[in-house]
Amino acid sequence: MLKELKREVIVNKVNYTITEIEKMAEYVASSGLFGVKDKKQAVALLLLAQSEGLHPMTAVRKYHIIQGKPAKTAETMLAEFKQVGGKVKWHQLDNNIADATFISPDGDEIRITWTLEDAKRAGLHNRENWKKYPRAMLRSRVISEGIRTIYPQIVFGVYTPDEVIDIVENQSANDDVVEAQVEDESGNKIEKEINTLKNLGLEAIVKDGWIKADGKKVYEKKELLKKLGYQYFPSKKIWAKKLA
Repeated sequence: MLKELKREVIVNKVNYTITEIEKMAEYVASSGLFGVKDKKQAVALLLLAQSEGLHPMTAVRKYHIIQGKPAKTAETMLAEFKQVGGKVKWHQLDNNIADATFISPDGDEIRITWTLEDAKRAGLHNRENWKKYPRAMLRSRVISEGIRTIYPQIVFGVYTPDEVIDIVENQSANDDVVEAQVEDESGNKIEKEINTLKNLGLEAIVKDGWIKADGKKVYEKKELLKKLGYQYFPSKKIWAKKLA
């Protein structure tokens, strides 16, 4: 009995030393499984697993590394949601629409719908996966948004592989906007600032020689605003910049 107990403890061990994690990371990275390409990515993934109380190989199965960022498949999110008592009712699922109601373990409900038109507005429809598997992609988006909204404990800020690609591409586009702003010294200063904020999905308010960045996305664009020379004023809770 004692031997069996010791064996169970070893099998279920999740608190590894950094040396053990680095050794496991070497094997994971050399295998090339699930998009993990180097040891640093593997170490980060295994540390994430340890923080969630997961066995390292469970994490490798649950998470994929997409362009250096951890991602969970929609199937994993859905499975974990159901494991804690969540439920999903599908109203429609085809190549044009995915429509489902998500019910949390506490009984809260929310209905999420994604259509091909939504994908077009988001600039997703021209991607290869969306062309080949529109139903699966719509399903993935509905699952991720539904669970993220009603039971965020499952995702902890982690997105599906397709969403991660979208985030990375948007970040690259925003970085291009910043570089263009820094390098372009011609044209009207105010108009250029307004257009820059517009390209970032923000509104510009010009008053008394200052320009203020406004809109729902201000917080998530704060690092880009810093690069553009904007300052945060805590007393007014605004990001603004003095126009020369």
